[in-house]
This record gives sequence, C-alpha cells and structure tokens, in this order.
Amino acid sequence: MPRNVQVKWTLWVEVVLSEGPDALNNYTGFKDEGLTGEWKGCRSSRLSGGYRVIYERTDEALVVKVERVSNHDYKKRS
Repeated sequence: MPRNVQVKWTLWVEVVLSEGPDALNNYTGFKDEGLTGEWKGCRSSRLSGGYRVIYERTDEALVVKVERVSNHDYKKRS
C-alpha cells in the first residue's frame, strides 16, 4: 500500500487503541460511516481517496475486527 496510506493506517490504529472507535468521528479525514448491503453491520473509514479500512466492532469487549484494508472495492469476498 502507498506510504501515505500506511501513515494514515498507523494513525487510525492509534486513535482506535487510545480513544476507541467512536473517536474516529472526531477526525473528519476518516469519514467513518456504517455500511449497507453485503457489508451491513460493518463500518468503513477513509485512509485516502481510494483506500478504506472496513471493520466490525463489538461493544462487549471493545473488539475491533478489521475485515479489510483495500483500494475501495467493497465487494465482499468469501
């Protein structure tokens, strides 16, 4: 992945670990949002114009399960 995406990914991880996933909404550059369709129940954060991190969270143990970091292809793979 490109260097700028790696830097943003590192920041994303730091925010989630230190402040929790709800804090992503405080950073407009991430444009964190819920997904629909095949990805319903997951969320997406922008890492660049094309790259997204798709993740799922559970409140029970504050687990963040990263489904994919990819170049904006939301087709779910089995």
